[in-house]
Amino acid sequence: MSSHEGLNYGEQVVASIRCDYIGDVGRGKGGELVLTQNGLVFLESTGLFRTGRRRHHSCDYQSMRAVRIEAPGWIGAHLCIDCTGPIGLETLRYKLSQAEALFIKEAIRIAVQALPQPSEASEFAEPTMIRETVVREVTLVVCPHCGHRNEADRGLCAVCGTPV
Repeated sequence: MSSHEGLNYGEQVVASIRCDYIGDVGRGKGGELVLTQNGLVFLESTGLFRTGRRRHHSCDYQSMRAVRIEAPGWIGAHLCIDCTGPIGLETLRYKLSQAEALFIKEAIRIAVQALPQPSEASEFAEPTMIRETVVREVTLVVCPHCGHRNEADRGLCAVCGTPV
């Protein structure tokens, strides 16, 4: 394993594989795909000899919607992970070998299955909001003096005080 200087303090590494992040551009950024106990992190290689690391992006397990392998072949494969983020659903694409893609996909599947599932009747569940709509019929009477519309059950105009 290589240096994980781009990780947050206390993040435990489950697995790491050197690969390229493809993204939407098509040209890869070299780096390391790291699986932690919280999700995946891509550490981009930096520096003159590409020995430094900086956090390029991350996706926690709760945000992952789908993990699939595209274009499998003897040259390699694309591991695609659909994540919800601040800009909506985005697909993270990594270029690696077929065996590495299968390994990471299985490791993600195991990690997601290990997540605690929300219980149906939790004592910390948010209260449900009840919306009540009240409908009533209102008859309006026009004031003969000022023209203001008043409710029929009022005896006097709300504006000028004339009996309606």
